[in-house]
Amino acid sequence: MNYEKYSAPSKVGDFYFFSKNDGLQNQSVIYYQKGIEGTPMVFIDPNKMSKDGTAAISLLGFSHDKKYVAYGINESGSDWQTIKVMQVEGAKVLTDELKWVKFSGASWYKDGFFYARYDAPSEGSELSGKNENHQIWYHKMGTKQDADKMIYTDKENPLRYYGSQVTEDEKYLFIYVSQGTYGTQILFKDLTQPNMTPKMLFNGFNYEYGVVENLGSKVIVSTNHGAANNHLISLDLNSFNQDMDYEKQWNVLVPETKSLLENVTSAGGKLFLNYLQDVSSHVYQYTFEGVKEHEVELPSIGTAGGFGGYIDDKEVFFTFTSFTYPPTIYRYSIADKKVSKFRSSGVKFNPDDYTTEQVFYPSKDGTKVPMFIVYKKGLKRDGKNPTLLYAYGGFNEFESRL
Repeated sequence: MNYEKYSAPSKVGDFYFFSKNDGLQNQSVIYYQKGIEGTPMVFIDPNKMSKDGTAAISLLGFSHDKKYVAYGINESGSDWQTIKVMQVEGAKVLTDELKWVKFSGASWYKDGFFYARYDAPSEGSELSGKNENHQIWYHKMGTKQDADKMIYTDKENPLRYYGSQVTEDEKYLFIYVSQGTYGTQILFKDLTQPNMTPKMLFNGFNYEYGVVENLGSKVIVSTNHGAANNHLISLDLNSFNQDMDYEKQWNVLVPETKSLLENVTSAGGKLFLNYLQDVSSHVYQYTFEGVKEHEVELPSIGTAGGFGGYIDDKEVFFTFTSFTYPPTIYRYSIADKKVSKFRSSGVKFNPDDYTTEQVFYPSKDGTKVPMFIVYKKGLKRDGKNPTLLYAYGGFNEFESRL
């Protein structure tokens, strides 16, 4: 494990942000640089925040003008988080400090952001008390936490917890409601109407929903409602009626396929749909109207993740890994659909010395089970080689190891 590890960069205004661990650091350091060819500078080094190296940092959200970022500090492995704010230019820490935060991002709107917190626990029960009545609050930058405004909670269901999402045009706030590890409710609020009470968009906890993008009042949503392998739908919030059947009010933008739609991101005015096809990633570029334009060329059979960004971005980054590829970061030009290697991990290993093949083995009922065979080039495959067979499954799949 002692080798340099990088995250894929994220472009925020003129700056690129990424994390790096030299291999032996307790926590990865967050860097930023001006321009893609700029000199990396330390933005936040969590290793210097505690003597034992257990302070963890996460960037929770950048302001839409890309001048500020809210970040969270978790100490000693606790889920409790303190939110602070930094000015991007010059990495200047501001005076904002929010306590008793758990399971929260920072969704910026105007000169502040929405976040989730609990009431302050009684003294001595900070790490042992039961957390109830999660809440969505709005914090205005430069003010004290006691001036924050509560936006939403539900005291009749004290064990539910919430997340927030603001569209890039700052028109809508979406409030995600969960009561376990599966199932999502979503409420929405038109932020151009300050006195509007959040309205239910998707009720119940029988399905998963995720808002991907909006074009004015039209929103694009990924869901498994009506599609076990997930599909993309669109609906118009201006004409949405929460008392009507949801499925009668949406249009199917990208239908369900035989492959699982694992993730959908948006960047550069395009959608990127990441499918799990025979246990390998396949990523496709779509228009907002649901028209498939291109399959992103990946280095080989493996797993890819990333592809997110802002609507005016010209490129996105993704990380690719496989049985023979250590995590490698690639750059994808949206206009000309070209993939180029951006940065490789510092691991002392030559993937070109090995081969990965995918085969399919028929199960007892005829189901074709995908398998990967990995071996050093030049190996004589005569059935006499020592072989490690490994199988894994979870979340309605199987697990078997031999």
